[in-house]
Amino acid sequence: MTQSLSNLYTAVPLGLSLLAVLLLLLSFWLAWPWTANAFRQAGIRRTLTRLESKGADILQNLILPDRKGGSVLIDYLIITGKGITAVQLMAFSGRIFGSAHDATWVQEQGHSRYRFPNPLRQCDKAVDIIQHILGKCEVQKALVYSGCKLNESMPKHVLRANDMEAFLLQGKGEKLSGSRRSWAINTLKQLAIQDDELMDEHEQTAIERQGERSHLSMAKRLMLASCALMALAIALVAFHMITN
Repeated sequence: MTQSLSNLYTAVPLGLSLLAVLLLLLSFWLAWPWTANAFRQAGIRRTLTRLESKGADILQNLILPDRKGGSVLIDYLIITGKGITAVQLMAFSGRIFGSAHDATWVQEQGHSRYRFPNPLRQCDKAVDIIQHILGKCEVQKALVYSGCKLNESMPKHVLRANDMEAFLLQGKGEKLSGSRRSWAINTLKQLAIQDDELMDEHEQTAIERQGERSHLSMAKRLMLASCALMALAIALVAFHMITN
């Protein structure tokens, strides 16, 4: 009887530990798309850091009021010696199809297809607002995708993340002098809206585009379950050691 209990105290913690490891591996697998996107975002931030080292001014998460009582969020407004560019980042999985004139674009994931509003319309709105604020200066747009494949016939302002730096450095917007450049930056900063709720909504939308919200939530639960099982296994081993 004593030997059977001893074997049980050995087998149960071992089984719990193995189950915990399996759950942890499964959680890593489910969270991988989100993790991979985080790495891609880090790559984009490194690109922006290089641009800053070359003299670019970058305004991040800029929320500007429109002329209808609403607002528009610009991921990055980049001002270089080559001009002004409003950059919108799009984190998607799968393959993206669309044209400048389509009302909706298509995201293809495996055998499933999802439609979403043409994001260039949002870019055009951002450009229009900036031009209105700065006095009709020329501003170019860039829609930068990461984590997906783009159809070969995408509009010229639609870029892969790896192409962003070259596009910005070639620049075709208005070239601002030093004093006008400082004035433009200060004016935009003064008009910027601080809206945490809008920022949260923007981040949630980005996760939904990846199609990984439920997977990420499940991965977190599995990680917690794995930790709980491991803790239980350690507690059983400790109890066995104390009682013997």
